[in-house]
Amino acid sequence: MVENRVFQSRKTLIPVAESRKKSPTFQARLDGNRWNAACKVAEQHNQEVKNLIDLIEFPPELAIIMENIVGGILVCESLECAKSIAYHPQIRTRVVTIRGDDVKPNGVMSGGHADRSDGDVFELFRPFYDWRQQMKKKSDELDKVEAELEKTTGVSKKYYELKERLVLAKKKLNAINENIKNSELGIIQTELATTTKELDDVTNEIDEKKKRLAELTEIVKNLEARKKNDKNFQEREKKRLRDKLEEIEARSNKNKEDRENARRNILAKRAEVEELTEQIKNEIANIGSRNEELEQKKQKLEEVQQKVDEALGREKVVRVKLDELKKKIRAQDDEMKKVMKKVDSCKREKLKITSIIENLEKEVMRYTEGEKACRALAAKQKKKCEWIAQEEHHFGKPNTDYDFDSYSEERGIQQIKEISESIESLERKIKTKVPYQSEQVESKLTDLGRKKDVVRADRTSILTTITALDVKKEDEIERAYNSVNRDFGNIFSTLLPGAHAKLVPVEGKELHDGVEVKVSFNGQVKESLQELSGGQRSLVALSLILAMLKFKPAPLYILDEVDAALDLSHTANIGKMIKKHFTNSQFIVVSLKEGMFSNADVLFQTKFIDGSSTVTRTVNRKLN
Repeated sequence: MVENRVFQSRKTLIPVAESRKKSPTFQARLDGNRWNAACKVAEQHNQEVKNLIDLIEFPPELAIIMENIVGGILVCESLECAKSIAYHPQIRTRVVTIRGDDVKPNGVMSGGHADRSDGDVFELFRPFYDWRQQMKKKSDELDKVEAELEKTTGVSKKYYELKERLVLAKKKLNAINENIKNSELGIIQTELATTTKELDDVTNEIDEKKKRLAELTEIVKNLEARKKNDKNFQEREKKRLRDKLEEIEARSNKNKEDRENARRNILAKRAEVEELTEQIKNEIANIGSRNEELEQKKQKLEEVQQKVDEALGREKVVRVKLDELKKKIRAQDDEMKKVMKKVDSCKREKLKITSIIENLEKEVMRYTEGEKACRALAAKQKKKCEWIAQEEHHFGKPNTDYDFDSYSEERGIQQIKEISESIESLERKIKTKVPYQSEQVESKLTDLGRKKDVVRADRTSILTTITALDVKKEDEIERAYNSVNRDFGNIFSTLLPGAHAKLVPVEGKELHDGVEVKVSFNGQVKESLQELSGGQRSLVALSLILAMLKFKPAPLYILDEVDAALDLSHTANIGKMIKKHFTNSQFIVVSLKEGMFSNADVLFQTKFIDGSSTVTRTVNRKLN
């Protein structure tokens, strides 16, 4: 753009993409301690202080550029407050005023403006700034509310998730109970009951067989007894009994096998039952833990439900507050628009007043030029008419022909009439020399009357100016006396601890007639400066000179061996006094004493080495 000459006038371009912070420690806004100190200094001046970056609106993408340009700069109203903040040892930052003054902590000041009509505009912008701060605070509250709503949304979502998990857990519990009935454990329990019943039946049958065996044994015994009596019968009976016994033994063996199989089955079933019982216990324990977990989840679900209800209640309250905040923001926007309209009207009024002031200044200049012309004409007439110089000392005096205060237009007309009548009477008695003398006298009379009016008007203007200047002179003398007297006492007390000095009017006279110096040591006032030593009189003179210089301060002072007649302690006190009372000025001091060196920021030491002069610059590390 620069090479193609896009702009018709000088422009400054800043690349946004390549902009970086000045330094990692750079702060666009003052930290807590420095900001609090700046606010306290502003309160001492009954003013407010603001960060310049907070008074400027800019897009977020330009934040780094704006921080580099206006970061770390404060804004206040008056130059005195700006200097107090900029030079404060705890703050030391750049400060600008609303009138264009620019104060830097290194002592450089620029800008400035004498027109104070902008104060009202600044007052109008103060509520605008306060409203914007309130809007920022309300925006922060809105962000908090939205964050809380976001948290509430998360809690509600978690509530519904837990509720869904509870329903699934109930379904799973019912399924587990149903599965237990249809599982292998249920089947085994049924088989175990059946087998136990069969075992009981077999046991009963065995008992019955044992009883039958005992009966048969008894029968066998009876038959053996009868055997002896009837051998054939015994043989038949013996065969029958033997068959019966074999049958019984066969059945008994079969029952034994069945019982053994039943016993083995019972043992196996018992093992299975024990295993299944252990599994059932484990499942019951799992079901108990799951029931406890389910109860905990129910309690947690109730707590979550309560939190959700509370969050929903807070959400309603927050939404009501949010609506109120939005209404307030809209109202403040409307009020801000009204303020901006008022600011525009004030600017237009200011332009009108500025135009009126310029016209008045032109009118004053015209009157001033007229006054100069009248004074030039008066001087010319004074040279032309010798009688003016001769009679000038009678102008304005009472009971004379030049008593302008008692003179009036009616009296002048009466005098002209009387003189005219006298002239007519004399003309009748005295022969006129030439006709033109009458016209010349009338012309002079008219000219004198006009000059008299001019002189009278000038006299009134001069007296008014003299009165105003006298009042201003008295005010300036009083202000200068108070300032010089205060600084004189402070400086002298610093140079000579325990001593005090002040300026007092000469006894029996006014302040503008003259002042004299009064010095006291430990409360004892010295009657005359003759009672002081030479060094003390030198300190009094130096204090008075510096106090008068401080009334109209200069940026630079040069002192040439002012400590020549002083001892080392007084010399050191001079250095302390300069650092304490002249913080806004620079001093170049020529001295040969160590006491002055210890308070200097930079030392320039001159030496004469090998026939040539050398100068060495040294920074005082004790102060740093």
